[in-house]
Amino acid sequence: MFCYLLFLLSAEQLLAQKHVFLGGSIGAAIPSNIGYKEYGIGFGDVAVSGPRLALEGRWFYNPRLSLGAELAFASFGQNDSFWNVGRYGDVALSYNMAELTAHGIYYFADRGFRPYVGVGFGAYLMANSMTFQSAIPEQMPTHLQVIKPLM
Repeated sequence: MFCYLLFLLSAEQLLAQKHVFLGGSIGAAIPSNIGYKEYGIGFGDVAVSGPRLALEGRWFYNPRLSLGAELAFASFGQNDSFWNVGRYGDVALSYNMAELTAHGIYYFADRGFRPYVGVGFGAYLMANSMTFQSAIPEQMPTHLQVIKPLM
């Protein structure tokens, strides 16, 4: 509780300064098959869209240069038509992704229409969980979990 209050107080002080931006977003995470032609199957074939939540902070060094970071979490559901194993049992999957990115943005104008160029880098972590409930209880393991950082 103390850490939460400390965060709120420090966030209030940051927001009082005009050169700091704190915000967040809620959106959709949409799986795609980009880059998977050689395998014949991609992430978009096995997963469906889900929610994405993000928090962002940005510090404006001057009116034309900002530095910032974003922390986000996305969750994807399973594509039931792909994972339908029929009479063999039931499959339950979850795909979760966490991302932490840092970025710098240079704005070409101070006011009005402000085109910009930016550079960023970050890390992504994907954690998948699969549970298979066999129609024949003596067969197959019932839980598999894979956690793999994305490169």
